[in-house]
Amino acid sequence: MTAPGQPADFDEPAWLAHAVRLSAEFSRWLAAGGVMGMIAIACLTVVDAVMRWVAVSPINGLNEIVSMLFAAMVVACLPYALCAGVQLSIDLLEGRMSERVAALLNAVGELLNLAFFAFITWHVAAYAAELAEQGRITVTLHWPVPPFMYALTVLFGIASMLQVLVTVRAVLKAWKILAKPAEHAERPDATSFNMVVAGVVLLCTLGAYAAWDFDALRGMVRDNPMLSALTGLLLLWVLLLAKMPMGGVMGIIGVGGSIFFLDLAPAMSALGTNVAGFLTNSEVSVLPLFLLMGSLAAVAGMAEDIYRLAHAMLSGMRGGLALATIGGCAGFGAVTGSSVATVATIGKVALPEMKQRGYSPDLTLGCVAAGGTLGQLVPPSTAIIVYALLTEQSVGQLFVGEIVPALIAVILYFITINLFTRVKPGSAPATQRSTRLQVLAAARRAFGVTVLFLLVIGGLYSGMFTATESASVGVVGAFAFALLRGKLKPGSFWQVMAEATSTIGMIYILIIGAITFSFFIGATALPEKMSAWASGLQIQPLALIAVILVIYLVLGCVMDSFGVMIITTPIIAPLVAQIGYDLVWWGVVMVVVVETGMITPPFGLNIFMLKSISNVPLATIYRGVLP
Repeated sequence: MTAPGQPADFDEPAWLAHAVRLSAEFSRWLAAGGVMGMIAIACLTVVDAVMRWVAVSPINGLNEIVSMLFAAMVVACLPYALCAGVQLSIDLLEGRMSERVAALLNAVGELLNLAFFAFITWHVAAYAAELAEQGRITVTLHWPVPPFMYALTVLFGIASMLQVLVTVRAVLKAWKILAKPAEHAERPDATSFNMVVAGVVLLCTLGAYAAWDFDALRGMVRDNPMLSALTGLLLLWVLLLAKMPMGGVMGIIGVGGSIFFLDLAPAMSALGTNVAGFLTNSEVSVLPLFLLMGSLAAVAGMAEDIYRLAHAMLSGMRGGLALATIGGCAGFGAVTGSSVATVATIGKVALPEMKQRGYSPDLTLGCVAAGGTLGQLVPPSTAIIVYALLTEQSVGQLFVGEIVPALIAVILYFITINLFTRVKPGSAPATQRSTRLQVLAAARRAFGVTVLFLLVIGGLYSGMFTATESASVGVVGAFAFALLRGKLKPGSFWQVMAEATSTIGMIYILIIGAITFSFFIGATALPEKMSAWASGLQIQPLALIAVILVIYLVLGCVMDSFGVMIITTPIIAPLVAQIGYDLVWWGVVMVVVVETGMITPPFGLNIFMLKSISNVPLATIYRGVLP
């Protein structure tokens, strides 16, 4: 999709182009205001933590302030994400789709997005009106809650209106492509064409049957909850493979399924309450704050500092630069929490350095791709935070649970590099050990990121900070270092704002869609039925876990870890809990396996990210990651 504010790749009407430019500019400023508000709240949270420890006098009702204001700031990022077209989708079949099919599916996907956001706006407004009738106020500060809910309604409404422009643009583009003369049009691929036809026929058949006898269709759905749930899952995967936006698809299927099971009014009320309740949860602030910390740390040049320090400390060992790449990925992952960002950032530093010093391409590329997985394994992992939000587990406990697997992964990577360089001595040249002065200089340069890591992770593990306070300290610290180093010039500042708002918007659209979809799955009682089925199997629970892990490994090859987690958690987590396993343990294991899938040929996403920044054949990257 062509993002608003950029030239269209078709001849669009002048009025639409003008409206698109205005919407892009407006959404950019709105999202930037939301991110600046997050930084302000992070500063306020740090002040509260200091006052609590120094003067034993924290700010009264800060949790209520954070939960109310942060919800608005998160939703303020959604219009920009919709306008920029950064929503997560699966492009596995994109290369097999003709231009006509791709344009048609894009238009349908944007229509689904529009329907979902219109629904959310409507029912958050209804929830706000319900709170106003009740005269709801906060517990500590006695602030009225309805004005904040109405503010969320307005922001969702803005997102819906901007999505109208995105949808109109996509529909016009599809119309112009479909209207091309047959001799100038690209011949549709049989697979994608048949997929579209089957989907349209299925949806039209269901729509016609519902219009003719809705009560009968609803009765059939309610009488067959398992079949209905499996049909919803099948439809979800078909639409996702058609490259439709994941959040909108999950949301609209969840809305439709919930209406069938609960009737219109109860379903709408429950879904509106769930979405609003999630957004006003005080734990929601943890994820955007850590994402913002990662963006600020990257622009402050902390990746280069970590890499140079790791190189100085490990330079005396054979393959020292390869070991430094792993260490740099682990260190940078500790301040970003993203595997793809770690590959992109460390890769830009490590690839030219290792090439210049004579390291073999397969060892170089394998280290960067594999080391990138540490971005999600080393706390604070953004995928773990999403899992915690979806399963209502403790973020702090999950972070603690990640430490040992992350250390094991680093040690195993070190051992693999050592064995690789022994078997293929020419892959890593002998290097000279850094002098003490060089190590001290690198350590001095990396002092900022070291202090930041100790404050954020050490404060969290020691119990000095809550997860929200730890993330706030990270944001304030990264912002201060970037400012002191002169890295936050107007251009780079807006780059940080754009990156942060795009990522926050993308993830929260996914989560809101997942909440809606999981409500539908819960209404079908699918998790309970799967648990009962698993209990009746004559196999050990560990064998069932092994089967699930293989499925996750495969999914990790073709999907981002966020997508895998958001789609599967509502179904798999209750099953894992039912067969007797702890959900904190399961969250850590799941992230480890999904991240392994990120570097598993042929579709691991880290592989393709590395391909985009290195411009080397995929076969070379495959040889590097296989060990």
